[in-house]
Amino acid sequence: MMFKLLNKDFSEFKFYWVIPLTVWLLLYIFRPFLLGFYSDDWFVLLLPLRDGTVFSPARLNYLIELYSNRPLTGLFTYILSLFCNGSEFLWHTAIIFVNLATAFFIRLLIRRFLILINSNLLIIAEIVACFWLAFPWTLGFTAWPTLVPCQITIIFFSYSGICLFTSWKKGKISSWKPSLFFLLSCLSYESFYGQFIIFIALGLIYGIHKKLGWKAILYPLASYMIVQFLAIAWNRLSPILFQGTAATKSLYKHWYVAWFNSVVDLPTILLQSTSIFKNYLIYLLSIGLIIFVISIIFYGNQGRMIQEKIQLFFTILVFSIGGLLAIAVYCSAGPGYSMASIGLASRVTLSLSFWLVMILVPMYLILFKLPLTLKLLMAIVTLGIIICLGGATVIQIQPWAKAWEIQKIMLASVPIQEISKINRKAFLILTNSPHEYQGISIFNAPWDFDAAMKYTYPNVKEMKFLVDAESVKTSWDGNILEQTAPLAWSFKYATTEVWIWNYQTKNLLQVFPPLKLDHAQ
Repeated sequence: MMFKLLNKDFSEFKFYWVIPLTVWLLLYIFRPFLLGFYSDDWFVLLLPLRDGTVFSPARLNYLIELYSNRPLTGLFTYILSLFCNGSEFLWHTAIIFVNLATAFFIRLLIRRFLILINSNLLIIAEIVACFWLAFPWTLGFTAWPTLVPCQITIIFFSYSGICLFTSWKKGKISSWKPSLFFLLSCLSYESFYGQFIIFIALGLIYGIHKKLGWKAILYPLASYMIVQFLAIAWNRLSPILFQGTAATKSLYKHWYVAWFNSVVDLPTILLQSTSIFKNYLIYLLSIGLIIFVISIIFYGNQGRMIQEKIQLFFTILVFSIGGLLAIAVYCSAGPGYSMASIGLASRVTLSLSFWLVMILVPMYLILFKLPLTLKLLMAIVTLGIIICLGGATVIQIQPWAKAWEIQKIMLASVPIQEISKINRKAFLILTNSPHEYQGISIFNAPWDFDAAMKYTYPNVKEMKFLVDAESVKTSWDGNILEQTAPLAWSFKYATTEVWIWNYQTKNLLQVFPPLKLDHAQ
């Protein structure tokens, strides 16, 4: 049966979407029962709930100001909050459907690309969607509630390509619609800045300018460049217009060093998230690489038009360039992010993961040229890789579940009756507590613990709660309390009363100046 399936004309089948849907069900359906809130979630999603009703204008205004340079992400966050309110179960139920929608649009983009190049191998879109769903290094934006709304940047970017490819296939010259959705992508998140050039490059590779004339290339290119400029202008100006509350990034001085190191170390970084499946994956990927080399040789020796071969190899190249551009966007941002595949920091793989699956498309177009026996081996290796990636994803979910459990235990153990008797203008510092679990934050910054306390115990919301976290210096001279994380953030507060809650000993003690706590490394 497998031989018959692999030898069929894949345009005959209409229900291959069941394949990625099954992967989604297996890997995502249990998440709402395990996952909760982390780090920024407390002050972005939960604390505003204390200020009004579900449809509170205050909450909408708060998110508009917070996400002024990413207004569509702010709006989507607000819409999700209307349905999910403060329930972690509802949030993660909504999240898994956002993940499914993102996979669907990636799949649709690939189908449109395959149709554009006159390929009937539409099953490749289903295979690639499975890879995206199974990637274990995407949890930073598929499991973290605050980052999940940013996925609409993938959806809009994919739809921009869908519009462009569809117009080219119909023999039309379209520029406003693809550029509009690219603008929406940029106004959601910055991950795809400049990467419209890949769509334009595909038009050149597949001779759209020869079929429809140069206008079909130059009009979309000009339109994309205009909206990219508008997006950058909005990114710079919006924090000024909205009181400067948005986290606007600046150019990191040594971004090229971070970029080079991230590119060189990328295989190691990604494999880091594959847990116990690492050795199996290396073995399967090695076999897959051998099969791919064989397929290139076999394909090269076939009496096909040289143009088709050149097109596929250039497609691999431009999708790889897309991945390099995606890495550069993060490495050039203010803090100079490096690629990471575990914990909250894995959010940086958002656009990279998109291009990783896109690279697979031309590779599978070449692999499907293999003889039937090798095609079967390819199918087995593909299945094995997806199983290993999916298994690693299930394992990587466990630290997120554990981090949520630890946070709940910590908040339940707060000596709230004693704290309620303290002066409401006092500051409380949490010491000797767990700060993170395998890359997932557990009250590791002043904004998360403060928001968590005020959300959980609203009767002490006038107080200020800080954390004596790793890599943080704390000092108090009796008037000014200062906390600094070198190269990250620094805050100064005016206060004349400070208390310390020692999580390990469960002691709540008032301290007196001078106070110095130094965990900076």
